[in-house]
Amino acid sequence: MSPVAQRLRAHLPPTPLRQLLHVEAWAALGGWIDFLAILGLAVWQFQAGAQGLVMISVCMLLPGIVASRWVGRWCDAGHARALLRTSLWLRGAMTLGLLVCTQFDVFLVLLALRSLLFSVYQPAIQVMGVRTVPVALRDRFQAQLTLVMSTAKVLAPLLGAACAALWGERWALLLAALASGMALLALRSVPQQEAEPAPAQSQPHPTAPAIATAQQSGSAKPVLASGSLLALLWMVGTEWMAAAVYNNLSPAVLHKAGLGSHWLGIVAGVSGLGNVLASAWMVRRRKVAQGWMSLALPAAWVGVCTLGYGAMFTWDSPHMRWGLLFWAVLSSMGMATYLIAQNRFMVQHHAPQLGRASAAVQATQNSCLLLGPFAGAWVFSQHGTLALYMASSLVIAVGLVLLPLVLRLCQRQERVDGLPA
Repeated sequence: MSPVAQRLRAHLPPTPLRQLLHVEAWAALGGWIDFLAILGLAVWQFQAGAQGLVMISVCMLLPGIVASRWVGRWCDAGHARALLRTSLWLRGAMTLGLLVCTQFDVFLVLLALRSLLFSVYQPAIQVMGVRTVPVALRDRFQAQLTLVMSTAKVLAPLLGAACAALWGERWALLLAALASGMALLALRSVPQQEAEPAPAQSQPHPTAPAIATAQQSGSAKPVLASGSLLALLWMVGTEWMAAAVYNNLSPAVLHKAGLGSHWLGIVAGVSGLGNVLASAWMVRRRKVAQGWMSLALPAAWVGVCTLGYGAMFTWDSPHMRWGLLFWAVLSSMGMATYLIAQNRFMVQHHAPQLGRASAAVQATQNSCLLLGPFAGAWVFSQHGTLALYMASSLVIAVGLVLLPLVLRLCQRQERVDGLPA
């Protein structure tokens, strides 16, 4: 092997980690392609208006929120691989069903099924990561997981748009189904053996065997009663509600500012680039922040950048557009850093019940995505663009100011329950 090939190979992740990242790459790519194709079909084929788009959002989020509790339990019970395999099969079939769908009611039913299938995906990947990736590589795995997701988010609009332009939106769905099939093939190569357990001194919570024994005796503590998880959900709700307030309104905001529709793609592409850059940087970092500061610092950074982005719309200057791109990159880098820290925190503190913890986090995220746009639409219609982004930053500021109080309340609850905080 040549020296160049040896250097390239040295930077590749180890085999178990790499195989699981292949599954994530194909699954994420297919998910983003079919999401964009679904929005295109809703608007251009089914002529969905404002009410129709609200119904689509509800169907794409609510079933997964409801199912998250059972999905987490099944993943923790050792069924993560089987659930992921089944969901990928059904997701491919559902995507093909959308190809021949001609009625809006049937379209909504298929979207609800899609929501159920996607609720399996993230908890299953996280649980499989804990069970197949060695402990020393788990922090790196979380950074690479976000890097793969960010790259898929950048590539999907390009591939989907090219496919839709050449053959139509429905053929973009066929490309998404093909990506689901590739994820299934990649899943076959993921080893089924357990990774080595974490050292006893580094485990802040009971080990998996201890929890299994406690569950059999009826004394196990439900994961949602864990103070650290409740505080984590507070942070998740803060960050995702702040993003949901303005995300869906980006087309309206850009249109009001006199920018063309192509600017939506430009801002999305630049944001994806920021995600990729931050994730790649986090992969290379050897020393990472621990504890709540690892979550609070990037969250605060996102709040500042969101306010800066909103302020650009009040700047009457030819350089306003460059300012938008500048703040969009910085904000997306902060968001990617936060997501990596969020997943690392889950793995470090809730590995024995990671399926339920991941499902609870995902349900919180989706709840914010479901409710946030309503609040954002009211602020935008009543007070304008700057107030919209100020409201988003205010959500983060209030969440961070109240975080110490939330932590104290959660620690008190854990002491009452007789468990370590």
